Amino acid sequence: MKKILIVDDNFDDLKALETVLAQGGFVVGGVSKADRVINLLDEVHYDLVILDINMPSLSGYDLIKILKEKPSRELKIGFVTITPKKHVEHIEQLDLFIQKPFDAQEVLKQVKELLVE
Repeated sequence: MKKILIVDDNFDDLKALETVLAQGGFVVGGVSKADRVINLLDEVHYDLVILDINMPSLSGYDLIKILKEKPSRELKIGFVTITPKKHVEHIEQLDLFIQKPFDAQEVLKQVKELLVE
């Protein structure tokens, strides 16, 4: 089973996305503090990390730089944000982009296309 980690400081958004993906058959974890992500990824193998851009302490931009620098990590990365796609930095490094507010069926479709071979 594919594992997904969601990182969002907005509890309601985090739980909504967790619910959608879990109902879609994925193993889903969620954290609201971005500074916990690096240690968590060293402990558990996730196939996809979905990051909010605007978070306290570390932003999604900070995290994508850190994650892309880790050697030999086959990790897909996506953003979930209210920021319009045309204003998002590092868009070329993303495997997935989810615009808030999101449509549950569309999110599930995109994630399945990305992770299910």
